[in-house]
Amino acid sequence: MTVNSDKHYNQMLQQFAVAAFEFLSPVDSAEQWVREGSVDSMGELYQFWQLQHPEAGKIYWQSRSWSMLAWQPISLALIACYQVQASPDLSRLSQSYHLGNVFGYRFEANELALWQQFESAALLRKSIAQSLRVLLDQLLKDFSQVARISPSTAYRNIADGVLDMMLRGAKASQQVIKPELVEHEFQHWLQDLALPLEPRATLFEDPQGSLQVARVSCCMDYKKQQGSYCVGCPCEPK
Repeated sequence: MTVNSDKHYNQMLQQFAVAAFEFLSPVDSAEQWVREGSVDSMGELYQFWQLQHPEAGKIYWQSRSWSMLAWQPISLALIACYQVQASPDLSRLSQSYHLGNVFGYRFEANELALWQQFESAALLRKSIAQSLRVLLDQLLKDFSQVARISPSTAYRNIADGVLDMMLRGAKASQQVIKPELVEHEFQHWLQDLALPLEPRATLFEDPQGSLQVARVSCCMDYKKQQGSYCVGCPCEPK
């Protein structure tokens, strides 16, 4: 695949990313980049939320920081699979960090093509999932030098995030959403990411008839002084 092909796929990724997810867009420069080995930046990210909400506790600080590190890779992986229909080398992903937020990304250039095509949707999804898992494993390894978040907790958060981003993308497409098909595809992602199938997040309709995600993990937002339970929170009293 040529450099020109990379430019084409990058443009497609940008187009669909901006349409589906607020704040998800490529950037050329940043005050700080989060990538493999960026332990200092991750430490600043964690400290920001620790100072911002000292009353919420370390599980909230861990969850908030880890979610910030993971949401863009998950979103880009899904867009690459379903919209661009090509697999990027996610190990070349760098993310922009500023004041507790991770918004914006770029792919580092080298002599190899960034994107690959595959003959089937299943092979494409598997390739993207494997690349995503390698990136997330590295981010978790680095983040674990800052905060002692357990791998099981971190990856329950990831699994919930995948279904959440799948639902957001489906809603952004403005097409009729079939929950059973979304959940079936979600199971394939869990398998390709080598994540447990049970317990797993599911979809449900809220009182207004809108689809929401019933999560397995909890972000602990309700621990903040002005916090609340998220829709689908597993900790909300029944």
